Amino acid sequence: IIHPGYCKTATTTLQNNLIEKHSQILSLGRPWTDDTRNFVREIKKHEGLDFNIERAKFANKLGTDIFKIHSSDIGNFSLIKYLATTNKPIILSCSGCKINEIDDAIKIIKTFGISQIILMHGFQGFPTNISDINLSRILTLQKRYDLPVGYSDHVDGGSDYATYLPLVALGMNAFIIEKHITINRDLKEEDYESAINPNEFKKFVKIFKKLSKGIGNSSLELFGSEIEYRKRMK
Repeated sequence: IIHPGYCKTATTTLQNNLIEKHSQILSLGRPWTDDTRNFVREIKKHEGLDFNIERAKFANKLGTDIFKIHSSDIGNFSLIKYLATTNKPIILSCSGCKINEIDDAIKIIKTFGISQIILMHGFQGFPTNISDINLSRILTLQKRYDLPVGYSDHVDGGSDYATYLPLVALGMNAFIIEKHITINRDLKEEDYESAINPNEFKKFVKIFKKLSKGIGNSSLELFGSEIEYRKRMK
């Protein structure tokens, strides 16, 4: 996912590390293409990208599969309209947004025929206090809009909760989990408060994939060992 303009404040050190040291996207096994490297170099050259249609067009030209609209652009109707015309799935961040703002943004996106919309719940505090996270909003958004809802995790990246909270969100049927990652938290680069290190991210993905199998589905039908247990006990 390339969010038009999200790397606005990334530092030169981090950018160079991303370009030179990571030939594969962490844990996903997807090789970086020349277009990806050129995109990151473009960010470096312009010292970050602003949120605007020009940059969105640039990202779309690279063949971006999905666009994410940051919550700060919830009222940027010109940008939302352009992204809706790309016919690409859209992730809409609802962090810090009022209900009427979310209503309006979704209405615009649907007007252009986009049905693949994913909402993201998160709290815009870095790091986020546990008492502020309010994962119940995931269920509220799901019920109100009948759309898949994800969770943007901004809890302290150095705490165990950086793993626990996304797993709780998974159990609440979160469709996407957004995690922040940094080269080295000790460097205290931009956004490090809620970010985890590459080795921690690799471990997180492994745990997440394993436990996600336990979610299952809502069916009450009996399967496998459960049937065998029933035969033995009744």
